[in-house]
Amino acid sequence: MEPATGSGPGYMRSAVHDPEPQPDPETAIQVFAAANAAPAAPAAG
Repeated sequence: MEPATGSGPGYMRSAVHDPEPQPDPETAIQVFAAANAAPAAPAAG
């Protein structure tokens, strides 16, 4: 077994529990940031 270094699609898929592997960690970060920003927008307004 390879150590979970977080530099592979399998690691990302296992972390986010997604059926499809993420193309890039940055994509997951952007999606995560967008999800956090979405509910924060109406709350701030």
